[in-house]
Amino acid sequence: GVDVGAGGDQTVIFARYGVRAQLIWHGRTPDLMAAVGRVIDAIRTTGATMVKVDAIGIGAGVADRLIELGEQGEHSARIVPVNVARAARDRKACVGLRDEIWWNGRRLSESQGWDLRGVDDLTIGQLIAPKYRYDSGGRIKVESKVDMRRSPDDADALLLAFYAPDDETNPGLVYNSWKCLACRREFYWKSGRRCLYC
Repeated sequence: GVDVGAGGDQTVIFARYGVRAQLIWHGRTPDLMAAVGRVIDAIRTTGATMVKVDAIGIGAGVADRLIELGEQGEHSARIVPVNVARAARDRKACVGLRDEIWWNGRRLSESQGWDLRGVDDLTIGQLIAPKYRYDSGGRIKVESKVDMRRSPDDADALLLAFYAPDDETNPGLVYNSWKCLACRREFYWKSGRRCLYC
């Protein structure tokens, strides 16, 4: 899982080995290409087969470049851009995808579904910091980064490492939009509509 830092935030890379997590790297990256270089190094070091990148802001450019490098044969990992601002997959349980990812982290803790013994105290502190509430529809809403007054970069990367994008009922469906297999662009599907770009 990769959380790309901008504006003073840290770029953080976590690897997942089954139920065990390991911090691979965290630090400031001066620009987008430096972040890409760190992720490529992590892919090569860990042998990662899938990399989930927070695709909000500068992370979108990092994900796009990593996809491009994969197409050029620089690595063989599947790059999954994750837009946490989108709606939750389970819209009856959570408001947004960020809420769902954080709530799934809570479920993993309750069920002992992950092994965090090798995770540093900073990350654990970030994991337990946010509060949650229910909206009027009974859905879970996790405290925002603005309300927390800090960015839980390490926890975000860890949670992305455990995020399972393949839980979709149809692998072509990505957060209410379809991704064209030919041009790789997303478009909103309606009955009878084909990719708008091809």
